[in-house]
Amino acid sequence: MAKKKEEQNELEKANKPVKKENTPDIDSFEEMIENAPPEIKNVLSRFFSMSISHQESSALPSKFLDAIGEKVTDSHITEIISNADKSDSRGFLHSLITKVSFFFLILCGLGVFIWITLFLAKDDKESYFEILKMLAIFGGGFGIGYGYKSYKSK
Repeated sequence: MAKKKEEQNELEKANKPVKKENTPDIDSFEEMIENAPPEIKNVLSRFFSMSISHQESSALPSKFLDAIGEKVTDSHITEIISNADKSDSRGFLHSLITKVSFFFLILCGLGVFIWITLFLAKDDKESYFEILKMLAIFGGGFGIGYGYKSYKSK
């Protein structure tokens, strides 16, 4: 009988969640986020809000995130920041390339229009107006398609 009580007490102790003395609580997380440099404030707030929401939902993710939280070092945070910087620079480069290519597309279109005007308008006005009409229809269809795509992406 005494042996069963000892086993039951051991099981209860094993199943009882143990709070480590050096485990930070939510208030210390908030202090860390407030005192963090502005570059990493957003990353830290997302990381800690994700870990807190996981801790509230289940015990298993809580243990997992606690283990990850103990292993995160300054080098990890530095790597997160550098990856965020690389992502930002890639996004900027992509938008710059898009703008430059759009500019060259507009220049090519103007070049074609000027070429058609100079060489075709003086000889055959009827063909010139037909080509202008087709270009206007094409441009309108392209604009409507681009506007519809932009509208659907919002």
